[in-house]
Amino acid sequence: MDISLRKNQAEYQMVNVQLQRRNNNLKLNDLTLEELQDGGNSNNKDSSQSNSQVLLKHVWKGIGKAFLQVETSDYVKEIESENKEIKDEIKALEIKKNYVETTLNNTASGMDKLFGKKN
Repeated sequence: MDISLRKNQAEYQMVNVQLQRRNNNLKLNDLTLEELQDGGNSNNKDSSQSNSQVLLKHVWKGIGKAFLQVETSDYVKEIESENKEIKDEIKALEIKKNYVETTLNNTASGMDKLFGKKN
């Protein structure tokens, strides 16, 4: 049981790390979409530029060590599709986290009963 408990604890920590990474990726994609929709001027507070600037026509997408010029609308669609995949992964990881957490608690409870410890 001790081995099972340690295995479940390691798996629980791994799922939490994966969830954190997916959430970070989601935040990064949301910020990228926000920047693209602002026309890249969200950090520029210069009052001489209008807030209704047209969306950039092309952006540079990093691919490994190279950059590829793509249309902004295509890039936005790609990011939105990636966001959907990430949200699905987060949902699956949340389910896995709940399962591992329940298994962890059940294993700990079983060890307590086996060795006579009371909660």
